[in-house]
Amino acid sequence: MKWEKICTLTELKEAQIHSVSLETGKKIILIRDKDDVYALENCCSHDQGDLEGGQVYDGLVECPRHGALFDVCTGEAKGLPATRGIGSFPVEIRDGVVYVSV
Repeated sequence: MKWEKICTLTELKEAQIHSVSLETGKKIILIRDKDDVYALENCCSHDQGDLEGGQVYDGLVECPRHGALFDVCTGEAKGLPATRGIGSFPVEIRDGVVYVSV
């Protein structure tokens, strides 16, 4: 499993979407919830648009265009119009640095 260094934990504001392009070219979003960080695919399964610019609340990410909802932890679709989930990636925090494996 390859881990990619993304940023420091202090660079992530809680309950905000932080968009990142990985070395592979894959686009993901990071979401901080206290001392936990979650990484999800930055692509709404409903219309393939970016989730950047959406809202985070109650453990959900809301798509900024049509309001589709996804679970922050798993990427599971939790609200229409999305019916399919999005990718979720393992995250590790080492010495205050956030790493993601894809």
